[in-house]
Amino acid sequence: MKRKINCEEANQINIVSVMERLGYFPSKILGENVWFRSPFREERTPSFKINSRKNVWMDYGIYQGGKVLDLVMNVRGCGMIQALAYLSENSFSFHPQKSFPQKEEEPSFKVKTIQYLENKTLLYYLEERKIPASLGKIYLREVYYQVKKKSYFALGFANDKKGYELRNRYFKGCIGSKTLTFLPLVDSPSVSVFEGFMDFLSALVFYQQAVPRTSVIVLNSIGMKDKALKLIQSQGFQSVSLFLDQDAPGRETTEYFKQACPQSLDYSFLYREHKDFNELLMKGFYA
Repeated sequence: MKRKINCEEANQINIVSVMERLGYFPSKILGENVWFRSPFREERTPSFKINSRKNVWMDYGIYQGGKVLDLVMNVRGCGMIQALAYLSENSFSFHPQKSFPQKEEEPSFKVKTIQYLENKTLLYYLEERKIPASLGKIYLREVYYQVKKKSYFALGFANDKKGYELRNRYFKGCIGSKTLTFLPLVDSPSVSVFEGFMDFLSALVFYQQAVPRTSVIVLNSIGMKDKALKLIQSQGFQSVSLFLDQDAPGRETTEYFKQACPQSLDYSFLYREHKDFNELLMKGFYA
């Protein structure tokens, strides 16, 4: 009978070997970063990263991460005792512990400038997404940034921690701290909840509005659902309109809000044959 390991020992197990034992294998390896397709949903582009030096994971699709124990509990849907039992019963290699200080890493992203939206390439991209330039100029900025001395630009949507959700034809990410975006409407008893800013802008197009008639929460990641729920409860909204994606994580998040907020209504029936609100516009709906 194998000895049961404790929490500290569990988190020293090589996390890549744990993923492989769970049935997930790397899609690409870039230096110390090992990328996988997420174990929590179906996806084509890998969004689940393991830092092999720090022995930690981050799922950028839900903006959730942690150590070995967190991974096993989330993937297997079990508690800590069951996760420790699973790790004790299987043979894993251990992550080497470094005794010397690690070299300080340079920030991955560096903002150069943030300015009003005028860039023709970005405006054309918005047009492809069926979002009028006039609407984009109200809610978006053009962000110029640097990654490892290479310069890029993207649409930027501000969040509540002064970070920006970035989007262009080739990239989707965040610069600065990750959190939701709350757009309050004074004395509004209602709030509308969207997964991303493209869906929020798509709803404005659909309803032929430049300014929403309710308060708005844009999650910017379904990993922000707990924070959004606390905000909804603290604001005392009498009705909650849900405009979340039609994929499995989106449906799970819709159910999460419906169970936690009896005053919630699911409006995804508006785009029932499409993944999300923006896809409805792109597939031919014109208000």
